[in-house]
Amino acid sequence: MDLQVSALEAQGPLQLPFASPQRWLNFPMYQNDRAHAVDLGALRWRADSLLLSASRYPLHGGESWPKDLYERAWYVYAKRLIDCRNGNDAELSEALLDRDGQVLLERPAKSRPRMSREQRGESSRWLTSSEIGLACLAAAHPQLLNQRRAAAALPPPKLSYLPVSASLQDDVSMLRARVPFRVDGAQLKAVSPQGASAILSSIGQQRAQWQRDLHGPAARLEQADPVWESDEARLALEKALNTSREELKFRALPAGEYQRWEDLRGQRHMPKPPEGLDEAKASAAELIVLRHGSCVTSHAVITEYRWYGWRSPQLLAQRPATADEMAGSAQPVAELCAQLRMRSASLAEESAGPQREPQKKAVTDITQIQSRVEKLLQQEQTPEVKAQILLELRGAAQDMETEQ
Repeated sequence: MDLQVSALEAQGPLQLPFASPQRWLNFPMYQNDRAHAVDLGALRWRADSLLLSASRYPLHGGESWPKDLYERAWYVYAKRLIDCRNGNDAELSEALLDRDGQVLLERPAKSRPRMSREQRGESSRWLTSSEIGLACLAAAHPQLLNQRRAAAALPPPKLSYLPVSASLQDDVSMLRARVPFRVDGAQLKAVSPQGASAILSSIGQQRAQWQRDLHGPAARLEQADPVWESDEARLALEKALNTSREELKFRALPAGEYQRWEDLRGQRHMPKPPEGLDEAKASAAELIVLRHGSCVTSHAVITEYRWYGWRSPQLLAQRPATADEMAGSAQPVAELCAQLRMRSASLAEESAGPQREPQKKAVTDITQIQSRVEKLLQQEQTPEVKAQILLELRGAAQDMETEQ
């Protein structure tokens, strides 16, 4: 699967002066706040896919800095490591900067690595609620750093009613707007003549690129567990679901795909009936659709329409969905796929009998990881020790996700 990489990976770090507005991604905490900002010029992806980042903050008073240096300082500047897969971070150092960005004093950070409160799922708020998420989104974006480079190369306007930093503030909204997954309908329409499987494959490609654009090289591209691991399991699930059905049967297909009939009553926009079915009969009929889904991409599309007499088995009319209708009908089916996995697993357990023992490997692995993290926390908290802790925490989270 060919995915577009970030501008940071493709073109390298953003090399701009400290005073350049294009170097900073502001996250205002109050009105007219220009101090809080992610330093886009400090972003670096490490070989282990952890992100080196830095943020600038205003002076708040009460910090334990030498008084003479504190009086000359304009900013506090914090460097940190971030695991952009889950939002865990470790502050490495903090420094006092003067107005021109010169370091007056830098010291190691005393804090331990921090775990994100929400690590799993598409609803994770850490990506949109702090500078941690903004740093990851900026570092993973395919174009942002290139756009900032191009903007910095342009001569400043001779007259403007807004500061340059105000025009750059839209970048924060742009980055955060990318967090929810949205299907690109234009891409689906382009492949829709090839059929339902091609549309579902396009959705899978889009989801993979979306993950890459959020988490950069730290992205764990979704590899959904198969609903059925063999033809035997597939046919067993199909048989179980069709026990009470004589018609409109559920079909379990290879490669994690399926076909399922659904009632489409109550929809705002009903499909056009085929020629020969008058409007009165069509409006009174029961409309049944065939959805072709994939539990690898967790989406499904409509491939066929059938009109039945009201509360009657009489088939009045039927037609295949057009290419545009298929592309426009894509919808998520993660909940249904979870139910299918549970049913398939239950059938497998029944077939295996009582001698089957539960797997304990993942629990053992997580316990070992916790032990290693505790030992690392007892060591001097150097940057590399903190990096090891973040990677161990990543491993524990990955094992927990696999178990779920």
